Amino acid sequence: MRFVKKVGVAAVAAAFFVGIGPAAIAEAEEISRQVPVDAEFGEGSVRWNGLPGGYFFKARVIAVDGRLEVCGVGAFTDAYTRSQETAVLRETKLTMNGQPILEDLSFFARVNRRRELDSATANCRRTSASVPRDEATFGIDVPSKRFRF
Repeated sequence: MRFVKKVGVAAVAAAFFVGIGPAAIAEAEEISRQVPVDAEFGEGSVRWNGLPGGYFFKARVIAVDGRLEVCGVGAFTDAYTRSQETAVLRETKLTMNGQPILEDLSFFARVNRRRELDSATANCRRTSASVPRDEATFGIDVPSKRFRF
């Protein structure tokens, strides 16, 4: 799955993103802050061919003290596929201009139902990237996986 959004510097704080590429990836850090979900959050999902439910999420990039942070919240809608979806999130990458700047989105806050995403509080984590001076493309690269159920 691949979502991409091209944004200018002023819009970086409100961007939703998705992509792929090699580069220095930030090591896992603690949650830097929590923010309420608003209209600036984009949405995405991890779904399985032929199976109901999936993982649905809302995410946003924000600029804090010259650095980029990603904020997100998600809902697992099928207990049968939850462990596989968690494994996929651990390998999911946030990219900027095709270069990974954060790996492992399993830190996203969790809600019980998809309809709760719009009123949730998202967890944020700092990335390895500074706020870009020029227009940038942000993405979330969800790896293709095959699991036996």
